[in-house]
Amino acid sequence: MPVLHISLFDYRAFLSEADPLIREIDAGDYESLRSHVRASVSRYSGVCEGDVDRTAPICIHGGVLPARGSIDEPVPSPRMVGEWILAVIDQFLEMPVSLTRGASLGPILERIGWRSHSIHRLLHGRPMGQLLKPALVEEEPKFVSDTDPYWLWLRLHGATVGWLNDDGVERLLHDLNRDREQIAALDVRHVPGIDHDDQLAQHEYSQRIQRKCDFMLERLTKARKRQLGLLQSTVYYC
Repeated sequence: MPVLHISLFDYRAFLSEADPLIREIDAGDYESLRSHVRASVSRYSGVCEGDVDRTAPICIHGGVLPARGSIDEPVPSPRMVGEWILAVIDQFLEMPVSLTRGASLGPILERIGWRSHSIHRLLHGRPMGQLLKPALVEEEPKFVSDTDPYWLWLRLHGATVGWLNDDGVERLLHDLNRDREQIAALDVRHVPGIDHDDQLAQHEYSQRIQRKCDFMLERLTKARKRQLGLLQSTVYYC
């Protein structure tokens, strides 16, 4: 069952910390990154190991905090560097708010004329690699290999993840507010996969669509008021 998690994300503060780190990493120097990762991990030193997954925002999103021993790896792999950077990002995330059983807004937004690019931004955010290398990453690759650079390894286990800056928050909030009544009034019988003769299923689907829309509006509104970005993930639980 997929669960949507959305955290407020102070991406400006993260980028301020990350800019010198990225220059050092690109030069093959990982010492400052190690220090930042140790600081992130130490924040949970008093938390029982089994509870960290429910305490660290990045873990709730589907990530993992690196084991202390792995931080001393002399030459970390690109994948390991990506995981370390996600541990640093954890410091700049607020605890996520989650939504279960929310229907996908994609088919609804498509029917009312949203462009596919805007739908993807709302439902998935920007590629994580754009945080570090905006000029090099246009879209999130479906697969990465051990030879791919570290900025493509900002990936979570069993989840999709993306982020929004304040411009993205502002635009999507405007568009979703503009169309919220049209979304609520849409005849869901025309949505692919909906049984035309099952009124109960149609009603339940409409309720799930409205719940998803209200959830997204609440998160976007809060981010705009706080002048923050968002980090969102969809975790696929078994």
